[in-house]
Amino acid sequence: EGLVMIQAGFQDEVRIAIKFYISMFVPQPVRNIEFLFNSTRDASTYNAVRLGNSGLDLVAVRNGNEVGTTPSANKEQNRDANVWLNRRDPHDLEIRYERENKDDEASKDSIVTVLLDGEEVIKTKAKSGNKGFVGFKWKDTKFILENIQVAGNIDLEWAEKALEDRKAKK
Repeated sequence: EGLVMIQAGFQDEVRIAIKFYISMFVPQPVRNIEFLFNSTRDASTYNAVRLGNSGLDLVAVRNGNEVGTTPSANKEQNRDANVWLNRRDPHDLEIRYERENKDDEASKDSIVTVLLDGEEVIKTKAKSGNKGFVGFKWKDTKFILENIQVAGNIDLEWAEKALEDRKAKK
């Protein structure tokens, strides 16, 4: 079980691309890996793509409680990933969180798109204006992550505070 957070805050837009291998989901009641975005530093509140015994889905967690899920459009992927995920080959996962209408600053709608091995498996609307960190957490899962790419709009409030903190340490 663990948690890793990337120490950069993002706002309104982030793209995460990861090549991963899953070697095993341990036979426990809850076993998964979650790829987090719009997360608090302690990962008590976040959105994530979850892969594990519940299949592949998008999950929203608020104050440690799951408040919503969006399952994969590929019905095969709504079963335990031990059943359908090829564990011998690498897989590409891409998560895009972006403002629906980039030209309209007042736009409150965002879109979350998830691609697994190039196939769009989840696309749903989300609340805009979210900001937070990117990371991943896991429970009873053995995996390898390679070539992690994260890009997006830096949260300027976070960046200013991070720079001030860095200057204060000198």
